[in-house]
Amino acid sequence: MKLIIFSLCIFVLSIQAEKISIVTEEYPPYNYFKDNHIIGMSVEVVHAVAKEADIKFTHEIFPWARAYLMARRDKNTLIHSIGRSKKRENLFQWVGIIAPAKFCLISLKNRDDINIKSLKNLKNYKIGAVRDDIQEKYLINNGFEREKHIITVNKQQQNFDLLIKKRIDMWATVELTGYHITRENHYQPNKLLQTKYCFDDLSSEGTYMAFSKNTAKSIVLKFKQALQKIKNDGTYDRILRKYL
Repeated sequence: MKLIIFSLCIFVLSIQAEKISIVTEEYPPYNYFKDNHIIGMSVEVVHAVAKEADIKFTHEIFPWARAYLMARRDKNTLIHSIGRSKKRENLFQWVGIIAPAKFCLISLKNRDDINIKSLKNLKNYKIGAVRDDIQEKYLINNGFEREKHIITVNKQQQNFDLLIKKRIDMWATVELTGYHITRENHYQPNKLLQTKYCFDDLSSEGTYMAFSKNTAKSIVLKFKQALQKIKNDGTYDRILRKYL
């Protein structure tokens, strides 16, 4: 009888261990709120992977700095859509690429006065960036300072607003996100915006999902296998085509 109870307890614990917390930020069209639901290209991919892995989850949107902290600190926590860099390499357990992305600086199209010849040259301009995202961290690691060179916000929509009001010269974002937010604000991206500079040495192949370091390796492996499965069977491409 004791053996049966002990085995039952182990079984219950194993079920509990198979539940994860998924955290992300407001970053359309990858992940965002609409009609009280979390939707987006990356969201659909992550949900498809979790379903394939047969792992239950909760999914919440936070300001990026908070989501990033939770993914660094909390057990069994998955973060997306996150750029992969050398500085972050050992901070997470990386699952794989979930969406294409190109990290760039975007300006208003009529800003012919902005001439960029090098990274150092960027210090002549005010750049809007989301706190603790990969582009802000990249700039800070290269000697840029908040307030002096970087205007820090919590959401990409705030950067768009600052750009329109000419409070910043350039907006650090993913091109796809910049164009999506511009359309959502009833502007035509090709008439309003231009890409001025791209961070080619960042994660140019796309954005990732990654687990906290103290997540069970068995869960990470299930997600890696499930991601590969949906890429092999065409599910991944079908999701991307809806947005691209």
